[in-house]
Amino acid sequence: MNEVPFFSIILRPVLASIQPVWKAFCAFRWLLSRPLSTLILPKFIPGFVKIPIFKHVPHICIGEILFAAPIFVVGYLSYEASFGVDKEIEESGYITTWPLYVVFFTANKANSLVTFVLGIPFERLIFWHQLWSILAVVTGFFHFFCAYELGGDDRRMLLVEDAALPEEIRAGSATTTTEERMLSGDDGAPTIHDRYGLDPNIAKFAFETDTNITGSILLISLLLLVLPSVLSIFRRLFFDVWYMFHVVLALVAGVFVIIHGTENILIALVWWIIDLSTRYLLMTGCLYPREASLRALPGEIVEISFPKTKALEYDPGQFLMIAIPKIGFSQFHPFSISSSPHQNTITLHTKALGGWTRKLMELAKTEPKVNILMEGPYGKLAVDINDTDRYKTVVLIAGGIGITPLMSVANYLLQQVKNGREMTKIRFVWTIRSLDILQGMKDSVDVEQTSGPSKFVDDVQDNAQVNSPGPSLFDDRQSVDALQFDVYVTGKTGSTSTVGDISTVMGRPDIDQILKETKELAAKEGEGSVAVLVCGPTGMIDMCRDASRRMSDACCGGVKFEFHEETFEL
Repeated sequence: MNEVPFFSIILRPVLASIQPVWKAFCAFRWLLSRPLSTLILPKFIPGFVKIPIFKHVPHICIGEILFAAPIFVVGYLSYEASFGVDKEIEESGYITTWPLYVVFFTANKANSLVTFVLGIPFERLIFWHQLWSILAVVTGFFHFFCAYELGGDDRRMLLVEDAALPEEIRAGSATTTTEERMLSGDDGAPTIHDRYGLDPNIAKFAFETDTNITGSILLISLLLLVLPSVLSIFRRLFFDVWYMFHVVLALVAGVFVIIHGTENILIALVWWIIDLSTRYLLMTGCLYPREASLRALPGEIVEISFPKTKALEYDPGQFLMIAIPKIGFSQFHPFSISSSPHQNTITLHTKALGGWTRKLMELAKTEPKVNILMEGPYGKLAVDINDTDRYKTVVLIAGGIGITPLMSVANYLLQQVKNGREMTKIRFVWTIRSLDILQGMKDSVDVEQTSGPSKFVDDVQDNAQVNSPGPSLFDDRQSVDALQFDVYVTGKTGSTSTVGDISTVMGRPDIDQILKETKELAAKEGEGSVAVLVCGPTGMIDMCRDASRRMSDACCGGVKFEFHEETFEL
């Protein structure tokens, strides 16, 4: 339940009593999700096409087809209601509201009903949120032109005399009619230039009556919401400005869709406001730690650490949204959690790559403690690593700082092995450009291992639960037979290729060979599924995804690689 913090928080007092029911529901959810992840296209269709719009085509699965189908259906119904033979303005407007419900419900993070019911984390819903937002704009324009053409009996169908019609209309018509549609104007106050004629005034139609004004403002708000969001360059360069306007415009759109006549959308709008309140008032302002330690490490790595409290539970592979007021009060950035749930100190690691993270590095060099704001945790692995029968073999492939979420997973699995879980293989492959980042991450782990039960023992709410850091990927390579940890260095290393007792391999890993060896081992042990978790730059992820697809056997029998990805830059 940690992937939906709102429900995790409000249900925590009764969580122990409902735990068996929740576990059964999650097991059923996983059971349903696996067939939906089945790929549609056969393996002989080539993958790893570098063109962004096409490279995912070979990896389209049944679930994505089911998610996409309603978009095409709603788009078709809207077009028919707006431009078809039986076009009708009320039906067109009714269908136009459907995408808006989906847009608001998929905008939630902390209380996402889609995540709660289907187990799909919000960050994987962003793509669908964008598609439904685009559909909302398209159907909005459909409805606009439908209203422009047909009008409504209550505001644009007026009785006028033939003599009041423009001369050009009377001259160009064999017969005239006493009933003429008006494109704008209040009832009883027709204006000649607004009548349905040779040169209709669409601008006056859009902003003359109350209904037209609210609809036009709504459509403009949606357009301003969607365009900067679809063009990701705006989000990357001006994220804070984009996010502020995104929230404000969403509220404007929500208010005007209600005024326009869709009162039921208030339910979705209120649920979204609850989400914002949970994130920025409850989690950030009340429940979560507001002070953290900073440490600058080799390789331009910054470690952020703070105590794990009862209110902040998480699963391996999740992330938090962090803001540091000294850098920017409203600048929340995602950080993967590199510690594991059994540890009582939560640690995050980031690499100084951009402007904000470089400011964080400079701050870490001068101030060991800072105030922080945080929300989360968010995210969810696409494979159920807690399924001890299904996943006895796990492959983790990281690139650069992408090691952070996978280190959390690896240490979690090592702790389970220590507690008696049977694992055939935990194959960890880490690719780095230089030894500095290896030195930085090892230094961080060494301090954690030697600092006792907790650096924040006085801050932990339940000291009875204080425990040792537990097994470590860096320090328990020899003591756990199932673990194989390989570090590949793609850049120059100088005179040495080791850090402490960790040896490295020069060059890039052969992903095909690694998966081939893993597949042979799994087949020998009679295993049908291997979990492959990848976090790193886009090119690495594409390569691993394509290799997993090619190396997997058919859905019935053999060994299947089940894939999870997280994207990071080196």
